[in-house]
Amino acid sequence: MVSDADKATKTTYTTDDIMAAILDLRKDNSAIQETTKAIQDSVAALEIRVKALELKPGGQAGLYPPPKDLASSAPQLPLSTSPAATELVADLTAVLWPKKFQVFKDKYDAINLDTGLNNQLTKMILKWHLPGQKLAVGKPEYKTVIEAELGILCLYDEPVMELMRGLKYLMHSIVPEEKSKLAEEDGLQASQGLKLLLDRYGFDVKPEMVNQCIIETACNLYDCDSSLKKQTKSWRLASDFLEEVSSIDSKDWEIPKLATALKIVCYPEDEIVFGNPHKMFTPNELSKLVTDAPKYEDSGIVKAIILGRYKEMVFLYDLKAQHKKELASLIKKAKEAYEAEQTRDWRGERSFE
Repeated sequence: MVSDADKATKTTYTTDDIMAAILDLRKDNSAIQETTKAIQDSVAALEIRVKALELKPGGQAGLYPPPKDLASSAPQLPLSTSPAATELVADLTAVLWPKKFQVFKDKYDAINLDTGLNNQLTKMILKWHLPGQKLAVGKPEYKTVIEAELGILCLYDEPVMELMRGLKYLMHSIVPEEKSKLAEEDGLQASQGLKLLLDRYGFDVKPEMVNQCIIETACNLYDCDSSLKKQTKSWRLASDFLEEVSSIDSKDWEIPKLATALKIVCYPEDEIVFGNPHKMFTPNELSKLVTDAPKYEDSGIVKAIILGRYKEMVFLYDLKAQHKKELASLIKKAKEAYEAEQTRDWRGERSFE
């Protein structure tokens, strides 16, 4: 429950704050009407303006184009604009920043198994390494040389390889001074995270098939799921209304079904634009939702919040379907190109024989 002191100092509330406060205040009948009206009056100045709400993972608006009726003032970006690289750079730079960058004209001269470390690289490592720290390296031979010559424990394993793949992909954003170009297979090689993501959606992709468009579309698909997941808490809080007003136990319902139920009791005359209510609910459930709708007028539920969240959910599911369809098409083309190249290579080898 929001205290009087908090009300005096806090000028912005999240939708979760509002929903939790309403659910708490409903236990105190004497305060319901006054507090609910105050909250409803402030809704327009809060997140219910719905600048795409949390359509950008991380809480900022405008990564994806929100529905026009939700956020006419929000930046309208084309659906093909990918937030993946920007989002990854933002996440990485929050926890990762360069200590020192040096250019080595001859990488082999700087570190190799035969001659070890040169003086320039040795000085840089010793300057920035702190006692007890472990050094993540990009190749097993680097680990061998540094541990043998400097006595510094190094890490080279699958998690480190995953990190290195990400750093290579974003190298020019993290270290603008780096002018050299990575080999395409280094920059686009499928990471374990990307492989798990593609597996989750039923796509079997070889590392050699991965290209820039596949990476960006897969990241966009993940962003949609991440944004939908962030809605879960708000919907679960709101489900208490169904239990208290209609005696409907919705704790095991999936979010689309729960959101649709709350949309029905708040706006029973409106058309349901996502899914088929007759398939989502049993005849008794659907009948009760429609019949009980007038009871929610004085329940303390804030309809604007429900409507905003519902439209956001529908938008995200539609966007997710678009990205998934686009990803399937990209992977199909990449697979066809890969198989064609393999066939050409095989025929070339046969001709040579």
